[in-house]
This record gives sequence, C-alpha cells and structure tokens, in this order.
Amino acid sequence: MMKHFSMVLVVLFAALVTAVTALAAPPERTTIPFENYRLLHTCDGYDINLYVTAVLEVTTFFDQDGNRIKEREHATYTHFIYRDDNMDFGLSETTTDNSQSWFDPETGELLYGHYAGNPWNIHIPGVGPVFKISGPAFFVNDYDNVVKEVGYFTFDGEALCDYFAS
Repeated sequence: MMKHFSMVLVVLFAALVTAVTALAAPPERTTIPFENYRLLHTCDGYDINLYVTAVLEVTTFFDQDGNRIKEREHATYTHFIYRDDNMDFGLSETTTDNSQSWFDPETGELLYGHYAGNPWNIHIPGVGPVFKISGPAFFVNDYDNVVKEVGYFTFDGEALCDYFAS
C-alpha cells in the first residue's frame, strides 16, 4: 500500500513540474559580436595593448510572466597583445568561456552569477604563461564585482615588457 502511495506522489510531482515548466516562456537565443581595445601594461617608453574580439552566444530564460530570470553565456574570444607602435607583431590566442547569471524577476537587476572556464591563457614561447586566468569566479550584483575566485591567476608584466622591447 505504501509503495502504491509513493508512486502516486511521484506521478503527481512529475505532472506538477511539467505544468509549471510549460507555463514559462521559451528561452531566447541571441548572438552578439564584441570588440574592445584596452591598455594592458605600461613599459618604459611604450604601452602594451590588448585587442579582444568575441562572439557571445546568449540563451535567456524567462519565468511564466515573461520576466528574465537567467542567462547562460558562451563566448569564444580572440585576444591579441601588441606593442602600441607595432600591431603587426604580438601574441595571440583563441579561447572559450562560459558563464551563468541570475536576475531578479521583479526588477530585472543582476543578482549573482559565475564564470567558468579558461578565459585567458597567453604564453610567451620559452617563458611560459604571462597572462593566465583559469577556474571559476563568482560575482554579485555586477559582473565586475567578483567575490570569489578559485583557480590560477598570473600576470607577468616584466616578461611582456622584455618580449616587446626587441
């Protein structure tokens, strides 16, 4: 008798979950190209710049009222590091990263989220990694408000200056 009652509960729970899921608006998928230049490091007499291009693939999830509640992002980045007076010579890599973000359905404001993956992995031949970030990072209320990072981080500005000095 108890086994039969448990099965009835499981079936009712599955029907409830299916009904609630069916009420939510379907996810939207968008692709966003991205391009950015920025100063990465200042050496004696010149700057080292970073040029980033990316394609962001964003899947947005909604609640039953059509409010955004979650986004899942997948990005493919190409990073190019170069001396400010010579864009013909530099270090380049292509890498991917994934993130998820959760939003307040009432206000639409970002609540929290995380990055995962290996967004930076620049190496100088014979030297090793000079700019590397790997492992997850967790943020709250703002994508730049990282509250916890787990993994590996290195930035060797001196090695970059030596590499681009020649």
